[in-house]
Amino acid sequence: MATEFAWEAPPLDAADLRLIEAYRSVGRPVDQLPYTDDFERIVETVGVPPTNESRRHLLMRLLNLRKMGRLPRLGLLVDESTGLG
Repeated sequence: MATEFAWEAPPLDAADLRLIEAYRSVGRPVDQLPYTDDFERIVETVGVPPTNESRRHLLMRLLNLRKMGRLPRLGLLVDESTGLG
């Protein structure tokens, strides 16, 4: 019975690396991205079709990458325009 575990995350593919770089370049946390010009910049940079379905998949991928701990922490947790977190 094996008792050793490999805790390293598998390497990301080129599409995920490109998405993370685009995310890093806008500098806004994932929770504040939907319906913003920053999110549209990510869509354009990554090169996905600008359809609602592809936007949804892109946002879900960002959320999954965040859950896996693969996204850098960006920005403030408080939205400066509203003062709300």
